[in-house]
Amino acid sequence: MATAQLERTTIAVKVATRDRIKHHVVAADTTVDAFLARLLDEHDEREFWRQMENTSPAEYEAAARQDGVWPGDYDYSQEAADV
Repeated sequence: MATAQLERTTIAVKVATRDRIKHHVVAADTTVDAFLARLLDEHDEREFWRQMENTSPAEYEAAARQDGVWPGDYDYSQEAADV
């Protein structure tokens, strides 16, 4: 069996959903895989910023310290002064 075949799968979706995906894929002149990957990337970015909106400066600092990247090479003193 070819490697390319092993890297593919089938996802069961309603016909109407498949047709919507196909419409966007054709309009964007792309592939279903690229289209869905872009949608997932956009979703992940929205989720990241939603989580950031709900993170206090203290929580952010604690997480950055835990990750070993605090202090960073950035200065957020102005933002902290505005809070």
